Amino acid sequence: MSSTVTLLEDFNPELELPSLEAAEQIIADRLKGLAVPRTYVVIQGGETIKFQSTRRILGDFVKQVNAGLKFDMATEIDRESFDATDAVLMLTRAEIIELGECDEAVDAFARAFVSWDGPFAVESLVDSIAEFFAIDDISDLTQDRLDAAVKAQGGGVEDFTVTLTIQVSGKRFSNVDLNEFIGDLDYSVRSNTAGVMVTATEMTDA
Repeated sequence: MSSTVTLLEDFNPELELPSLEAAEQIIADRLKGLAVPRTYVVIQGGETIKFQSTRRILGDFVKQVNAGLKFDMATEIDRESFDATDAVLMLTRAEIIELGECDEAVDAFARAFVSWDGPFAVESLVDSIAEFFAIDDISDLTQDRLDAAVKAQGGGVEDFTVTLTIQVSGKRFSNVDLNEFIGDLDYSVRSNTAGVMVTATEMTDA
């Protein structure tokens, strides 16, 4: 098998090089003092063997209210940017591609980053994903490109479960059954740690 590799820098012309080491040296040289985000991909035998990016996957969560005489016009009142890099890299290839095909999937994904009960729209996320992976369209994402990006970001993705005990304090009217309160309890857990994403929660003991 030939050691020749192809170096991609975003959407610039491909560069043929004799080895992975030669490509890594060029990447290191180009990253020195570089302020503009870039994605570098090294391909050998048609597969991605190295991925390095200074980009982040960013989206805009556009908060809206219903306006107009019939309250059927969504009007922007605020927007909040969110960094979805880690969360996207923890998805499967199929789940990432679905974000490019289904607005409902994008909306459900974005809800994990912003607390908002009203109408909203999500902008820029899909384009940002494509730019991060240096592809024209999300549907072009290959498994080897995703695997290389995950390896570069955090070494790999694994499932985890932790069991926490919480104490809830409050006030009630004396004729209200707390069992009903527990059964109807609404709660959420959000990760504030880079590289950790909460996928589900369950009350195990009440």
